[in-house]
Amino acid sequence: MSHLRTTLRTPPADWIAGQLAQLSAAELECLCRLLAIPHSGAKPARVARLLDAADLRTILAPYSHADQMTPIFSRRTLAALTKRAGIWSGGNKWGLANGLLGWRNECRRKGQQFHDETTTAARAVRAGQLRQASMF
Repeated sequence: MSHLRTTLRTPPADWIAGQLAQLSAAELECLCRLLAIPHSGAKPARVARLLDAADLRTILAPYSHADQMTPIFSRRTLAALTKRAGIWSGGNKWGLANGLLGWRNECRRKGQQFHDETTTAARAVRAGQLRQASMF
């Protein structure tokens, strides 16, 4: 089984740097796009961003409303999380928590959009190959 297939079948929270380092630059770019994070740069930078985004999204996964986060996290912790996400870190606890959840939801939307686009393109390529094969 390819390294990419193994990585895709592993939950992002369980990814390790060595596993991601075995992937090609193009495969790392696809993973970055699936998580909707910046996809340019050197391989070690991409690996670091993937691990950080996977960790951050794992932290945010159980929450659907800012009110659920504010009793649990301090303002300082929420500000550190927003810095990791690359979003504005000013405001009160509720604003920070709401910003983090908005960031997570936008990443999910963009990642799903990329997945849908690549799946559609792959199906079109397969359909074209089948049509060409049936012509001969």
